[in-house]
Amino acid sequence: NHIKNNIDIIKKENHVDDGEYIIKTKSGEEIVWKFTSSYLGKFDKKDVVISSAIDITELKAKDKFIISQSRHAAMGEMISMIAHQWRQPITTISMIANNIMLDIDLDEVDNDSFKAYSKSILVQTTHLSNTIEDFRNFFKQDKELTEVTIDEIIKNALNIVQNSLDNNSVELIRNINSQSKVSVYARELAQVFINIINNSRDVLVDRKIDKKEIMVSVNDYIDDYVTICICDNGKGIDDNIIDRVFEPYFTTKDKNGTGLGLYMCKMIIEEHLNGTIYAENNESGVCFVIKIPVIQE
Repeated sequence: NHIKNNIDIIKKENHVDDGEYIIKTKSGEEIVWKFTSSYLGKFDKKDVVISSAIDITELKAKDKFIISQSRHAAMGEMISMIAHQWRQPITTISMIANNIMLDIDLDEVDNDSFKAYSKSILVQTTHLSNTIEDFRNFFKQDKELTEVTIDEIIKNALNIVQNSLDNNSVELIRNINSQSKVSVYARELAQVFINIINNSRDVLVDRKIDKKEIMVSVNDYIDDYVTICICDNGKGIDDNIIDRVFEPYFTTKDKNGTGLGLYMCKMIIEEHLNGTIYAENNESGVCFVIKIPVIQE
C-alpha cells in the first residue's frame, strides 16, 4: 500500500529512501529495518518497482554506543571549562577573605568595608551559580524541537566556551547576517558549535599561531537554508585527510583525541536536524560549513 500510494513520487525521483521502521518480531523483540524503493520502468503496461530492506539494528546500536562515548568525552571537556571559569571568582573570594582577616588583625574593621566585601562575594558567587546553570542546562536531554535563531544558539554556546578562548588568547569574531528561525534541538546544535570551536582553539594553540582567530558567520541561503561557517586561521587540514575528519575514531590529536566529536556533529546535523555539514580549507585555515533548513513562513 505504501508503494501504491507513493508510486508517482518513486517514478519522479527514480530512487526513494523510505526511511527506518521499528518492527516487532514474534518473540517481542524490536528490530530496525531500512527500506528503499527504485523505479524500473513499465513492463506489460504496468509500473514496476523494486524494493529492498536491510536490518540496521546492530548499526543503530553501534551509533548509540558511539554517541554515549562522545558524550563522556564532551563531559570531560566541559569539566575542564568549568575549572577555567571558576578559577578567577574563587581566587577573588579567597583574596576578599584574606583582606577581611587582615582588617581584623589590624583592628581596621568598619561596616562600610564589610558591606563592600559582602557585595563583592555575592557578585562572585552569582557568577559561579550562573556557570553551573549554563552547564547543567547544556547536559539536559532535548525532548522537543525549538524555534530559534542561530544567533541565540551561538550566544548560548559562547557562555560555555568564551572563558576558555580568552584564557588561550583566541579571538572569536561573530558576523551574523541572518535572523531566520530554525526548528532544532537547541542544546544538540549548541554542542556542535562548541565541539567545532574547541577543535579550532586546540589547533590554534598547538600550532602556536600568533594572532589566533575564529570567525563565525551566519547567512541566509536562497530562503531555504541558513548557513553557518566556523573558520579559523590555523593553517588548515591536510588535503589527504580532510574528507575523513567526520569518520568515527579518526583524530589528528594523537593520543589526546577520541575522534568522536566531529562524528557526533555530523550525526546531529544530518540525522537529527536534516541539514548538511562539511569541511573545506581556505587561504589561512579550515572552515566547517553547516546548512540547516529554515522555517518556511
